[in-house]
Amino acid sequence: MLGVRIVNSMGLTGIAFAGYDVGGFVGDANTKLFARWISVGALSPFFRGHTMINSRDSEPWSYGEEVEMIARNYIKLRYQLLPYIYSLFYEASQTGMPVQRSLAINYPFVSQIYSYANQYLFGPFILVAPVESTRDMTKVYLPEGEWYYLYDGKKFEGGKEIIVDSPVHKLPVFIKAGAILPMQKAQSSTAVENESLQMHIYYGSVQSEFLLYQDDGVSYDYQKGNFAKRLIKFDPLARTLTIQKQEGSFSSPLKKLVIYLHGFEKIENMQSGNTQHPVVTLAHSFFSPLEKYDPFYDPDSMGEEVLQKIELEYSTGLIEVSW
Repeated sequence: MLGVRIVNSMGLTGIAFAGYDVGGFVGDANTKLFARWISVGALSPFFRGHTMINSRDSEPWSYGEEVEMIARNYIKLRYQLLPYIYSLFYEASQTGMPVQRSLAINYPFVSQIYSYANQYLFGPFILVAPVESTRDMTKVYLPEGEWYYLYDGKKFEGGKEIIVDSPVHKLPVFIKAGAILPMQKAQSSTAVENESLQMHIYYGSVQSEFLLYQDDGVSYDYQKGNFAKRLIKFDPLARTLTIQKQEGSFSSPLKKLVIYLHGFEKIENMQSGNTQHPVVTLAHSFFSPLEKYDPFYDPDSMGEEVLQKIELEYSTGLIEVSW
């Protein structure tokens, strides 16, 4: 927990690229500690595994099958979030806004947040509440607004404390209402074959926006204009989702846009240009269920939620979807 507070504080000083040596540097982690450590590390700016001479192996599979599956889930989530994380680092490079954000940045006059110094916002929309590996239940403070539980989409009113189950395979994570989370399929950070942008929108009552940034990820060509910036706006009153025309000359490999709607009322069709697109309802989870869990203690394993989605062709021009 001390490491979390240090990274929060470093973000306040302008050091955006900081994180943890998952597995530790001195001494040996146990199975629960490593599992919790890797889930927190996956939702931090800098994420790597670590060990040192004369300590035990600290690859995920070194701690047994259950920990390996937990580690796979959170590592997979981080790779899915790379479009979001990459955009956050662009913002940090331009404005100094940290990727891992102390709650004091957004809620400086809310006295309760100073009793929850371990919590932080990962970007503007993801609330992470780290908890010790020895605890299966914890208190979480949700700031004002509405928040969705990552695992099953349950919605909570903010501005109060709640009690949350926190078994070792479920780090308490909440998504802010109005969130715009650009994601991708799980793949390496240098892979170029990804042709689908997944946009997860969490229904909220106020307008929200997010600046999506892309470049080739390997060269300095972005300095010559070879990048792509797109402002994404969600307006619940106008019932529209707008992706502004691309700025920059980067040739994106994306061909498909898949929009996932969390917490929306039932929608039959969505309009884009002159075309109506059918909305499909499905059960969804960001995680794979654990293969050997106790069905009596935790029958849903990683949980799932019912949401809606549509698929469109991706283009660099203006995209506006209404319902």
